[in-house]
Amino acid sequence: MTKERMEEIDCPKCGRKQAETVWDTINVTLNPELKEKLFQGEINRFRCKGCGNEAFVSLPLLYHDMDKKYCVQYYPVDWLEYDQILDNFTREGDLNIPLPVTKTLEYMEKIHVVFEMEELVRYIIFRDKLSEKWEKAS
Repeated sequence: MTKERMEEIDCPKCGRKQAETVWDTINVTLNPELKEKLFQGEINRFRCKGCGNEAFVSLPLLYHDMDKKYCVQYYPVDWLEYDQILDNFTREGDLNIPLPVTKTLEYMEKIHVVFEMEELVRYIIFRDKLSEKWEKAS
């Protein structure tokens, strides 16, 4: 499932408010075009219609690939300053939150967590290369 919503965002430069589309979850099996948008830095990106300022919207994002059977949860690293974010993890560092998709899929029991968008993209590239390697071997 891909989950997007409109959010009112204040421009960090000029303070102008505007509605922007933000994503909480992207499923690239159902919406493959979102993978390319993520790689181009277009997911959760703010562009002020007043002053032209561009900024990343600091929100968590769940990346889900049903074909390759993995999920990655991105949390903005600055969110680690808030104790509440740590409530989403077990003592061992495993993610422990209700997911916006059915948790009946076995591979979703272990979701990889990253704290930088670049790290999210690198992990996706890694998993794509692994998938290609094992597809060729079968």
